[in-house]
Amino acid sequence: MILKDSGLAREIRRAWSKMGGYYASQTGGRLIVRSPMWYVSCPLRIWPRKSLGTVVEHIGAIPEEGKPIYASKDLGPQYTMESDDAVAQQILVSKEVQEEASATPVAIRGMRIYQADSLAAYGVPEQLLEMLDTDVSLHVSGDIVDGMIRWAGLDDDDEIVLLTAARVSRSALTDPWEQMIWRTLETIDCREPGAAEG
Repeated sequence: MILKDSGLAREIRRAWSKMGGYYASQTGGRLIVRSPMWYVSCPLRIWPRKSLGTVVEHIGAIPEEGKPIYASKDLGPQYTMESDDAVAQQILVSKEVQEEASATPVAIRGMRIYQADSLAAYGVPEQLLEMLDTDVSLHVSGDIVDGMIRWAGLDDDDEIVLLTAARVSRSALTDPWEQMIWRTLETIDCREPGAAEG
């Protein structure tokens, strides 16, 4: 299992109370829960129990097959248009991999640095990494897909996790001094030898 139940439950609660809410749906025996910062898809039969209890607490039940629900503290649970949720899932899960990135021992302003063979550096919020098993987040490389980093189990029947991954060196929203630091990072291989298994 690549998910860590306590961290996932905490992020679901955080999305519900402080981040404007999250979407939950069930498709083909998989429970899918997503916020703007992360996406988790896992077979319901192995979904971590504490996290599942958190979803049930917010929604009142496990979402029915094909009936996506949006849950937030302010609005409560609401059904959403299935097509919108299905399109979002398709975009996130099936997009082409841009490159693989591995964890480094470097963290800047609450972001763990993941680095690709091209030396491109991506920042992943450390609090989101608490959703993953520590061995996975530190020792298994993830796929960079449209501004997110994706880990997936070895079988089609395993979990899929996507977390936001910012390439700060190319962000127009970042201070120039911070961009300089990130650009400098992209000239050095910060990964530990043999840290990623792929």
